[in-house]
Amino acid sequence: MRKTFAIAAAVAGLGVAGCGGDDEALTKAEFVKQGNAICAKGNAEIEKKVEELIAGGKEPDMDAQIAFFEDDVLPNLQGQIDDLGELTPPEADEGEVEAIIASAQEAIDKAEEDLEAVAAAEEDPFADANEKLGAYGLSKCAT
Repeated sequence: MRKTFAIAAAVAGLGVAGCGGDDEALTKAEFVKQGNAICAKGNAEIEKKVEELIAGGKEPDMDAQIAFFEDDVLPNLQGQIDDLGELTPPEADEGEVEAIIASAQEAIDKAEEDLEAVAAAEEDPFADANEKLGAYGLSKCAT
């Protein structure tokens, strides 16, 4: 498995906690539990797609890798952000959650701008967001 797929695995869990809805704020423990469940589901979907992409032991060319990021990874990550955005974070953590959202959205936007660099593992635009996610306790979203 090339470094490209290592990055895919690393960003597979990228999710972002959101300041969602009009629902009552969750406790941090509830927020983390629900957020990690969302990211675990997204990770499993991306891992399945990676397995399909490399089935037969033949590594896909760069065009196929870029298409994989564009068609599978980034929409999945955006979906995780959207799903997590439906959760209402603890009131005391709203600022931190907003920073996490901004960091993750910036990472997705940056990746969309230069898919080739991300696919070639030249840079990891998700590093900052993953660090923030992990620090908040969203370990499934940061790995």
